[in-house]
Amino acid sequence: MRMLLDAIRTFGRSAFFLGAVSLLVSPLRAVIESDVVGYTQLELKQGLNLVSCSFDGLDSKAQHDLQDFFSGPLEEGDEIMFYDADSGYTTYRYSHTLWDADFNPVARPGWGDSDYIVASRPVVAGDAFWLNVKSAKTLTVAGRVRVTDQTIQCKPGLNLIAAAFPVPVDVNTDLSVSTLSPGDTLKTYLSAEESGAYKSYVYDYLYDSETFEQTKTPMWGTLDYLTTDVIIPKNASFWISVQKPTTITIKAPKTH
Repeated sequence: MRMLLDAIRTFGRSAFFLGAVSLLVSPLRAVIESDVVGYTQLELKQGLNLVSCSFDGLDSKAQHDLQDFFSGPLEEGDEIMFYDADSGYTTYRYSHTLWDADFNPVARPGWGDSDYIVASRPVVAGDAFWLNVKSAKTLTVAGRVRVTDQTIQCKPGLNLIAAAFPVPVDVNTDLSVSTLSPGDTLKTYLSAEESGAYKSYVYDYLYDSETFEQTKTPMWGTLDYLTTDVIIPKNASFWISVQKPTTITIKAPKTH
């Protein structure tokens, strides 16, 4: 919480709050101020949560350090898992008993790799990751709002991605699909407590559920039918499976 309070003291009224229940309800991507510092809260359920980093860092590098990224009640054994399409998962565990590279005990709890403190692990806006927590909790993340479009390079197969902005994403309007191929798929994670856990969508020539006419261009939908409200919630990550190297652009929120 110290980092959050320092940011608000430094930037004063330019700081804003985007809570766990979205305040941007109509439209989904309301106009926000540019170059503003804000914070958001991650409402985590016990177990696995698929979340994201939706702010640039506060420093000149525009990145966060993992050790200071979250403010809130992390506990022994909580885990964070980053996924890479080539190397798979990298997992770090939160602990009160870690050692540094010189085999000295670390004075404060932090994220570790085995029994050793992670000396430096940047987290940037648009990073997607799992949080596996021992109990339900609320974590706070602070940073600067990004105001430029986000470009993501997807490799053939599964890619875990997220928006670099603290607002929901409508994949039919906010996500550029010019390089996707018919048959590419997208999955959003619901909760391990819910039946199925994932909700799946396909990018293809689909049918309107009312007119039964086929779309002239590929769009997102479920089964064979067009879905007009494919929404990625704020602070959420999602899987996208593509058949060839694909560039995806997520539009930045409007600013003034």
